[in-house]
Amino acid sequence: MAILDTLQKFGIKHKIHDPKKLDLEIAEVTREYIWQKNRLDKKRQFTSESDFETYLLLSLKNKDSSEYKTVNELMAKYSGNNLVHSAIYNQFIFGNAYPADLVVLTDGSINVFELKRDRLTSIIANQIEKEMRKHLYYSLLSERVLQKNVPKVFNFYLVCFCQGSRRTRDSVLNVYESLRGRIEYPRKNNLIFLEYEPRDGTLFLFQA
Repeated sequence: MAILDTLQKFGIKHKIHDPKKLDLEIAEVTREYIWQKNRLDKKRQFTSESDFETYLLLSLKNKDSSEYKTVNELMAKYSGNNLVHSAIYNQFIFGNAYPADLVVLTDGSINVFELKRDRLTSIIANQIEKEMRKHLYYSLLSERVLQKNVPKVFNFYLVCFCQGSRRTRDSVLNVYESLRGRIEYPRKNNLIFLEYEPRDGTLFLFQA
């Protein structure tokens, strides 16, 4: 109550609450809103990774969307699970406060989606290595994953606008293989390269 009272007095005194701003129309954030905001039919890329994350998250909440069906097929292919019996998180916290763009959990798998608005280049490869390292290890320690029945499959989906050169992909793959080789735990670890392409109001996801 003391904090609330202080904020209320502070707000009135300094006129923080502007009546004019309260009358502004608030936009509803939908898949269509994100699409138009980014003008994806013309620019072909998201303006930010947060918009990319928001769009995909909203798509996975809509079972009738094309994106939902695509991700569902990918999960079935690599883990034998689907989105119907899953928990979907954005900025999911693994263990020691390490966030991910998007995580889909099922009883048998952990599916991490690392989203990059641009194409895969050697410049962002170092950052990707850090992301792979933290999720490979902290997924084993996370309080959000039931330790009594730790999933037997870990899928790391790297989603970029374009996957770039074969040399860059091979470099990222070699790093991933080296990292997962150090984990002495009976779990299957997969790295899946995906590309995204906006087209006619639909975000297409396909393997590189």
